[in-house]
Amino acid sequence: MKKIQSAKLKIEKEIAKENRKRSKSNMPIVKCSCGAKILLVPDLAAMDRAIKKHMAEHKCADEQFLIEQILTAASKQTH
Repeated sequence: MKKIQSAKLKIEKEIAKENRKRSKSNMPIVKCSCGAKILLVPDLAAMDRAIKKHMAEHKCADEQFLIEQILTAASKQTH
């Protein structure tokens, strides 16, 4: 009985691990001109904060380019 429960637990852990891998790969990410990756989220206020924070940390980053990348990625998302 213990072997069966142990095997089930191992299988469930593997399935959960695979599901996490899949969900991470499907998350929309935009890449700034400086090379930084920013997660695209549906909350406009949160995206605004992320852009402002990134621009404060990376003065050399092109804000217009970053906004274009975000709008392009957002337009490709489906509901």
